[in-house]
Amino acid sequence: LRDTDTNFEFRVIGDGGLKNKITAFIVRNKMQGYVRLLGALDHEGYIREMDRADICLAPSVTASNGDNEGGAPTVILEAQALGMPVVSTLHADIPNICQRDISALLCPEGDAGKLSLSLKAILAGQDAWKKMGEAGRKFVSRYHDINLTIDNLEQAYAPLLTEGDLKK
Repeated sequence: LRDTDTNFEFRVIGDGGLKNKITAFIVRNKMQGYVRLLGALDHEGYIREMDRADICLAPSVTASNGDNEGGAPTVILEAQALGMPVVSTLHADIPNICQRDISALLCPEGDAGKLSLSLKAILAGQDAWKKMGEAGRKFVSRYHDINLTIDNLEQAYAPLLTEGDLKK
């Protein structure tokens, strides 16, 4: 992206054991002008940054030792709920929490080239952001609303319970 005329800034939320390696990578690749490491933020700071963002970039990979966060990254659900297009990877449950090519562009894990192409495409098609954001918001509201989830779980478990179970 830095070789294009696109004006952008990566704002990275989070902290951890790889911070020194990431900082060294940024310096080594002369990325200080467009990458900001914001560190760990409280919830208020996180929401403020999400409100400032245009796109949520959340690529995930399985580490060389097999470690992965598994499941569905909440940040992707929250970004869609806020009406933000997502660029991510085909990792763990990510394909199940968004609509590929509708609310999110998903790339193979570890494929930086395809990730870059997806970012370029989404940045070039800013007129599609609103449509992608609306699709993501609708998807999250329909399939990941906590109130609906509670109702569905109660309906699934209710027939399994007997009156004696409820008294325990």
